[in-house]
Amino acid sequence: MVSLAFRGHHSTRSILSILRRSPGGTSNTGGHHLGGRDVITGSLSRAKHVSRLVPPSNVYSCGMRPAKSEARLLVSGPDATGIVASFSQLLFGHECGIVDCTSESSEEDDHHNAVGVASERDGERTCQTQRRHRERVFFQRILFDYSNLNVERSIVEKEIRLMSEKFGMESQLSWGDRRRKVAIFVSKYDHCLWELLLRYRAGEMPCDIPLIISNHEDLRPVADTFGVPYQVYRISRETKSEQEWKQMELLQEQKVDLVVLARYMQVLSPMFCSTFHNRIINIHHSFLPAFMGGMPYNRAHERGV
Repeated sequence: MVSLAFRGHHSTRSILSILRRSPGGTSNTGGHHLGGRDVITGSLSRAKHVSRLVPPSNVYSCGMRPAKSEARLLVSGPDATGIVASFSQLLFGHECGIVDCTSESSEEDDHHNAVGVASERDGERTCQTQRRHRERVFFQRILFDYSNLNVERSIVEKEIRLMSEKFGMESQLSWGDRRRKVAIFVSKYDHCLWELLLRYRAGEMPCDIPLIISNHEDLRPVADTFGVPYQVYRISRETKSEQEWKQMELLQEQKVDLVVLARYMQVLSPMFCSTFHNRIINIHHSFLPAFMGGMPYNRAHERGV
């Protein structure tokens, strides 16, 4: 499983950077403001007149923003010379403008594992040593404007596929013209859920939220405030596997693209993680790694943090 973990108040901003690009081309992760609106945090489920904090649904169309002809290309695989230039030239050749390009590569593994291999030579048994070397892996994310695209999309898709095969890489192309479906998993902590739903209602998250899944009833009033369906799957050691299967069936039925764990206090099984590989975001508290496990805020307070 590859899941993303973001800390504290920056968590929602990180999700926003995945769902869409900010108009200025960069995403600001500092401070407590975004788009001119204050970030509302803390426990709001018991606040009085909380409806005043929730923009009416007819003021903003949830998650709607003017559509842009921006696509996202992700490539990953063995590092080699010419990868960046090749994909950039491919897009430029079809009159696509690169809006943003980010790339990085994994560190080379300088540690070589010695593997003993037995062999016989001239009747004597010897032991040879083979060195296993982990190759450097290259990752690239290209956001490009295709408003002036001069060929059919299928041609671009084919050429990207051929280019990826040439470098022995994997690629994923998203044209950005389909709204993603996001499911939110919660338990009892409400602050992450409030912020996500408030931003969603305010039109800052270009996605659809078809459902909220929880293992407790506690946050149903929050979901009801925003009119989002709330499903409860009570989990115990004996029922965990069965309940996860039901959750996965519902997610697949709703064609969910992304799962956000907004302080969901359950460990997902390998089966769940593999089913939604690279499609899970975990929002965890900001006290890691100092205070791991349950009750991190209490233990941090006891330590005077």
